[in-house]
Amino acid sequence: MQLKKRLMLKINIVREIFILLIALSIMSYIASRISIEYYNFIYHHFISLCRYMELPHEVWAFMDKYLFEGQL
Repeated sequence: MQLKKRLMLKINIVREIFILLIALSIMSYIASRISIEYYNFIYHHFISLCRYMELPHEVWAFMDKYLFEGQL
């Protein structure tokens, strides 16, 4: 019984984190369409983070094609 409660708690935590990330993504997208300064700030720091993580070339190609529409 204790194991089942722990499993349900983990599932609920994962679900809540997923919902919060989706909500944050939607709010960031809307804010980026409203303010060009915000969009440039987020874009610059996201690219810096990706460079810091040293992403493989395949990830960069995917982001360039689908996320940034050839702007990288």
